[in-house]
Amino acid sequence: MKIFCFRFTLAAVWCFTCAANAQDSLNVRRVGFYDTQARAYGVAVGGGFAYVADSNYGLRVIDVTNPAAPFEMGFYDTPGYAVGVDVAGNYTYVADWLSGLRVIDITNLTTPTEVGFYDTPGAARCVAVDGNYAFVADNNGLRVIDIINPAVPTEAGFCHTPGSANGVAVAGNYAYVAGFVSGLRVIDITNPAAPTEVGFYDTPGYAWYVAVAGNYAYVADGSSGLRVIDITNPATPTEVGFYDTPGYAWGVAVAGNYAYVADDLSGLRVINITNPTEPIEAGFYDTPGGAYCVAVTGNYVFMGDENRLGIFEFIPCTDTIPLAPEIVITSVGENAVLLWDPVSESTGGCLIDVTGYLVFYSPTVDGPYYYHGFTSDTSYTHVRVVHYNYGMFYNVVTSVEPVMLLQTLPQDPGIMTREEVLERLKR
Repeated sequence: MKIFCFRFTLAAVWCFTCAANAQDSLNVRRVGFYDTQARAYGVAVGGGFAYVADSNYGLRVIDVTNPAAPFEMGFYDTPGYAVGVDVAGNYTYVADWLSGLRVIDITNLTTPTEVGFYDTPGAARCVAVDGNYAFVADNNGLRVIDIINPAVPTEAGFCHTPGSANGVAVAGNYAYVAGFVSGLRVIDITNPAAPTEVGFYDTPGYAWYVAVAGNYAYVADGSSGLRVIDITNPATPTEVGFYDTPGYAWGVAVAGNYAYVADDLSGLRVINITNPTEPIEAGFYDTPGGAYCVAVTGNYVFMGDENRLGIFEFIPCTDTIPLAPEIVITSVGENAVLLWDPVSESTGGCLIDVTGYLVFYSPTVDGPYYYHGFTSDTSYTHVRVVHYNYGMFYNVVTSVEPVMLLQTLPQDPGIMTREEVLERLKR
């Protein structure tokens, strides 16, 4: 039986393939890196400098004015184990594990100097500065530290959280705590002297870090990837979407329509969050070490990757013309069964969300090709085709259009040509 396979290319497209060549990557390139002394657990960026919490080597100040050639400007060896850092004005604030919160004067970047500290009762794991307060995730809860006088920081308030307080982000009158086995905790900080939990969402994994943007909190949830939590009502935070990253999500930062996840041995993952209910991966870079923390400033992504600070650039891939599937056709009785592998990329290498496949047929290789139907599967059966024509040619077109739009196409085959269908879907 003569049933042929024919591949059709929609159009010639000029586009830039954004994948880097050095390592496995998509739409992300490494710009530069700096080898730190120890494992980089935290990073904050400001004014052309990256401030790295470098575990048992304290605070490292890296000049990133030229991202391709970063170099160490200065350092301060904190007494504990530096795992978190934030920067505000002329000071950096270091979460120094069992040595609490350390306040470092960075007026002279070549010789950072400690000017004050507050020895929290627990293990200081993360710090976020907002106004006159430093909010410290201190193992067993949230510590609110008054830093009006950086030389004499004092505790203004405390809120116990169940589980282990690992990460903290502040937005408006609320602090959002990544509570390990207890998920996301929402703390009202309107009165810093009496912070109070008002809501929570128990994520399925281990909540390590959290970033907040608009009405959503983005939680790095360990083996459960990135969780998107609607915080419109702080009393009842609700998960609206998630993306299960391939590694172990330790850290997350959000900028614009993208969430950047430090995904341990799977490196940097870039997630498109334009639609928070359906996050989709837009790029990645498989780093050589274990990615733990991430910060984004301008066009650059700064990530702690084992004993180094990596600097990356995410180049969004805008080409959305899907690849055409390679069809394999077999005959079963009088039926033609079409099979193909799923398509997940565009002609320019972008990851795309395929909604369906449009099947066209023609009795001649030169067409015209007529619409027969669409499917969301990777197989399609043309029933009793041999009864009508001994030889038939097929074209399968990948679609990213909404399924509801595809459902408006004619139910009866042979009414519209391929060109008519594609033109209709453009409207």
